[in-house]
Amino acid sequence: MRHILCPIDFSETASNAIEYAINLYGLDSSTYHLFYTYAIPVVTSEVAYAPIEHYEKKGEELLNNAVAEITAKHPGVIIEQHLEFGDLPSAVQKITAAIDFDVVVMGTKGTSGLKEFFFGSNAYDLVDNTELPVLVIPQDCKCKAPSQIIFVSDLKPFKDDTIFNPLKHIMQKYRSNLTVLNMKSNTDSFTVNKELNHFDELFDGLEMSICFDDSENVVDGVEKYVQDYPTDLVVALKRKRNFLQDLFGKSVTRELTFHLKTPMLILHE
Repeated sequence: MRHILCPIDFSETASNAIEYAINLYGLDSSTYHLFYTYAIPVVTSEVAYAPIEHYEKKGEELLNNAVAEITAKHPGVIIEQHLEFGDLPSAVQKITAAIDFDVVVMGTKGTSGLKEFFFGSNAYDLVDNTELPVLVIPQDCKCKAPSQIIFVSDLKPFKDDTIFNPLKHIMQKYRSNLTVLNMKSNTDSFTVNKELNHFDELFDGLEMSICFDDSENVVDGVEKYVQDYPTDLVVALKRKRNFLQDLFGKSVTRELTFHLKTPMLILHE
């Protein structure tokens, strides 16, 4: 059984992300976990005090309504609902300690694509701290079969092949074509050839090609590729130290997410 964590704030953006997840992963062997976190707002002259039970009850009502709407649209879907007090990153750490999730699916909002996602404090902290794969769905992005996928790479060694399982699952289900987009780096030729052979073995039986990009700016290279070639999903590996750490640094990510409106799967080493 595949367990998919779907944080929800009952916005259209979150609802769209859940709809995308259901269409992507399907109803068979998948459980969708709707996850809502709540907090007590600061009392001001405009916000009256209410006990914590009030916000807990309201959260339960909203979750029940959301589940009813989804099950009416997708009969047979398996949904579990979770309600936690506190901030999103801490709450996710708590629930992931109890349940072995395969992926987190979250929506983004705003005309700047992923900008709102990465620079909303809770969501950015979630991606920055979780070890789970995170699938980010831009607002109004409708699910289509991901036939063309790019993996943004520096062709440097990675520690564990299993980190690519979420990508391989999608590729096997949809018979996707994968392009490994190698961005300019100081990786030596021996390591590059070794990793290319590694990718051949890792994605054996699946359609894969290699594209080398010598753009001076990593973000420009990724954006240009997505603009020039059909791309249904961008995949990136978030490392703790080295080249791709820069891709998720605030300044570079800000530039990338201004224009990128393609779903992005973030894997963690």
